[in-house]
Amino acid sequence: MSEDEIKQLLIELKQEQVRLGEAFSKSTKAKKDGWDKLAAAAPIASGILISTMAGYFTFTYNQQQLRLQEIQTIEKFIPHLMGNEKSKKAAILAMSSLANTQLAARFASLFASEGTVSALKSIATTGDTKDRSIATEALQKALESIAERYTVENRSSEAEDALNEALELKERALGSEHPDIPRTLDRLAELYKAHGRYHLADALLRRSLAIKEKIYGADDPTVATTLKSLSEVCKLEGNSAAADPLYKRALTIDEKVLRAGAPAKADPLSAAAPEQGDKDSPAAPPGQDPEPKPAKNTPPSSLPISDRGDADSGQANSSSM
Repeated sequence: MSEDEIKQLLIELKQEQVRLGEAFSKSTKAKKDGWDKLAAAAPIASGILISTMAGYFTFTYNQQQLRLQEIQTIEKFIPHLMGNEKSKKAAILAMSSLANTQLAARFASLFASEGTVSALKSIATTGDTKDRSIATEALQKALESIAERYTVENRSSEAEDALNEALELKERALGSEHPDIPRTLDRLAELYKAHGRYHLADALLRRSLAIKEKIYGADDPTVATTLKSLSEVCKLEGNSAAADPLYKRALTIDEKVLRAGAPAKADPLSAAAPEQGDKDSPAAPPGQDPEPKPAKNTPPSSLPISDRGDADSGQANSSSM
């Protein structure tokens, strides 16, 4: 091989070495870029995760603190609910504005009185949509509680007004055929019946009966209860012709309910088989009790009944001596 050829070969080898070095450098740089990107993104992802967790725990802590402040605020006003009606109204309004309307409404229903009812009416009128809904529902319960107290105190006129107002609120908020409407109708009808206003009680009970039949069906036990009350009102009005069918229908519903809930009869095949001696003994005639059987392994006495009594008394005397 000539000297020129050797030089040319060395040049080619050097060029190949340079080319391989450049290729290796490019591949190493690409891999290094991927790890660099991952290393650069890791702190960002960690920061986002830490920020999210910190935000969640901060929010939870703030909610707990807010709840604690609400409880502390309510505790301060609870003693005012034991005072006069003005104090009760002011306490409920303060609870609603400083703490929570829902909690204030619950306490107003629990301490139902003229003052708490007045406060609930104010919230139901001036509050936002959510507060008005909460206050209206609590006002219904408070009015019914007050009506019950008025009834016990023989303040029938005020009890009627409270129940009528509660009924009007329910019909406006829930509809005239809501399942909760018959309960108020029945209570108001009982109040009318107790004070001799039978025609008003009759109308309310018939309306309650129609709602119950539509919601629960004609054979529901609640329907039977209203039928009995309506029958009683008809009798008090002197209308026995209308009262009797109502009461009979109520009894029919009660019988159906009893039959549906009665336990299953015992299977006669599972009862113990009678003894052979019982099978051979003749049956007693209809209307006559079967003859009593002597005890087993006990020989019958041969003495007449009168002599048996004398013998028994003689044995008793000898044993006493």
